[in-house]
Amino acid sequence: MIYLLLLALSSFIIILLIFIYHYLLFNITSLGLNQSVWSSSFECGFSGHSININNFSVSFFILLVFFVVFDLEISLLLNMPVQPNLFKNFFFYYFFLILIVIGYLLEVFKGFVNWQN
Repeated sequence: MIYLLLLALSSFIIILLIFIYHYLLFNITSLGLNQSVWSSSFECGFSGHSININNFSVSFFILLVFFVVFDLEISLLLNMPVQPNLFKNFFFYYFFLILIVIGYLLEVFKGFVNWQN
């Protein structure tokens, strides 16, 4: 019992020392820095000449949606061979695949999947 108490106390002291170290490190090193640097437009190696409010990339959002949908499809299809009632659910798997393909083709023909921009 005493060993658990000593272990908990030593863990608490180590975590407290790490917290104090980081607190002092970030507060002491940031005293000499100019705070206006953090509000500049230089970010990730690119210097923006104007304020860009719309930084949301629609093409990457569509890629994310495709990934989520096809990941769901793969996770549903991978367990298909180990299901005991495979032929009862076979229609639903085909319906799901057809729905995914129709949705993808609709997005392609409507121009949502355009990587030229």
